[in-house]
Amino acid sequence: MAQFSFPILENDELLPCMEEMEIPLTAAQLAKPTYDVVGPLFESVLISLTGVTREELNQPLFAAIDAFEYPELHDESIAARNFFRHLVKLMSACGVKDFGIKDIYKPETARLRRHLSAVINFASSERRSSWHTGVQQQQ
Repeated sequence: MAQFSFPILENDELLPCMEEMEIPLTAAQLAKPTYDVVGPLFESVLISLTGVTREELNQPLFAAIDAFEYPELHDESIAARNFFRHLVKLMSACGVKDFGIKDIYKPETARLRRHLSAVINFASSERRSSWHTGVQQQQ
């Protein structure tokens, strides 16, 4: 598999690109990221770049729910796992191979900048259309 590299963008490049993608992000949020900012941010990135809907992200996998004795206890965790699974696939396609759950729940400024730089690079590249076609064929 090919390894892609991308430039790490500074605020004056990164923030206008996020605005162009219609994903709100301020310099203050980027400087001190929190789950409350990063969770919805990555959800918007997923929706924007993959075409998956919020409903699909929050839709529990019925086969998975049937495996639990008390499925109502797992409604939120299954939706969170589904979101994370989609996000890891996207980040891998963007060239980020070490994306983890900590990047959502305990984000760090430098890693968030790196991840968003990868997303912006991916969104503006030809890889996006070929990746999106491959994902659609898998479904």
